[in-house]
Amino acid sequence: MRTPSDWLAILLKCHVKAATALAWADVFADTIRDSTFSAGDADLAPFLAQMLHETANLEQLTENLNYSAARILAVWPSRFANLADAQPYANNPEALAEKVYWGRMGNVNHGDGWAFRGRGPGITGRDNYRFVGELMGQDLLDVPDLLAQPHYALEGFIRWWEHTIPDSMLADTVGITRILNGGTIGLAQRQQLTALALGAINQGATA
Repeated sequence: MRTPSDWLAILLKCHVKAATALAWADVFADTIRDSTFSAGDADLAPFLAQMLHETANLEQLTENLNYSAARILAVWPSRFANLADAQPYANNPEALAEKVYWGRMGNVNHGDGWAFRGRGPGITGRDNYRFVGELMGQDLLDVPDLLAQPHYALEGFIRWWEHTIPDSMLADTVGITRILNGGTIGLAQRQQLTALALGAINQGATA
């Protein structure tokens, strides 16, 4: 089982900031055991890479959504026809969340898009909050902000991963990204982080 020192070394090699890596090392050591993943270490590199990408290297556990009109158009080209269409939602996170998330992923009530915006490593939408909450034994529908706390963010993503990503797909970064993201946004960085994580984990295993 990896110690906080082991995790600190891994996170630093994945370019996590030193203070952040230090704060998270205990969380990883307390949460991830030898039996946590069905495929053991084969899960770790793709899992860690996706988590790091989705949280901006563990710096952001709640989706920002404070975007310019140009950024909105780039992220959701199918939902906004042009810059003028996106402009009312620029730098208006709550309105943007309602626009892009309401009416899907189980978001049926007014305010669901904002209440169940992405937290932790990309858990988004009422249905996903319910699903992950049931796996964790936590009522995330009543307390969605739990997923913005490091321990719950990590545990929730582990539960989601183990029930969603088959072992046969662990080498398929594109496929994993499509399941998690709905597309391939950030694919190049996810692939880079996978390589960094794999190198860090293998180096630690042979040290």
